Amino acid sequence: TTPATTPVVTPSSGGGGGGSSTTPVAFKIITPGVVSAYAYEKIIIPLSLENKGRQSFSKIKITASALKEGNLENEISVSLDKTYVESLKPDTKENLVLTALFNTNDTGNYEILINATSESPKYTDWAKIYINLEETNGSDVKELLIFTEELIASNPECIEITEILNEAKKYLENGDMVNAKEKTEQAINACR
Repeated sequence: TTPATTPVVTPSSGGGGGGSSTTPVAFKIITPGVVSAYAYEKIIIPLSLENKGRQSFSKIKITASALKEGNLENEISVSLDKTYVESLKPDTKENLVLTALFNTNDTGNYEILINATSESPKYTDWAKIYINLEETNGSDVKELLIFTEELIASNPECIEITEILNEAKKYLENGDMVNAKEKTEQAINACR
């Protein structure tokens, strides 16, 4: 006997039709990733906001906040030189500067969360900077103070700068290494 065969209809494809394609809408915050810092130090971190897509973004709000173990950290103050970008055109970038001041000697790992949200079109991107905060004993600032005292002693025309140096010493005694260093550098520059 011959096996029975059943004819199968195969659909034929018609002509090509119009398809729709989507263009990705995105911008990206570029950060250094991991940074080391010392207690009571002020650091400046360059960032950029890049638009690699084909669409412009407008009215972009940028925020930054410091976190430790997922909680907001008040001992670290963060600020951006720009918190608003009017327009970000395709294939352009906007450079930003983030300043972080560590008013703590609580060492460990911290995060700075940067968030950018555009109004038109609606889009949000975020990035994190991971910071390893290490303890400082102030020896660098003490050495700088001693150097500055010697500089003033060897240059009698700089004697009026002693008051600035005394302010630096008070900051150092109070554990404020950032202001102690800034005042000491101010005294050095004034003596020059």
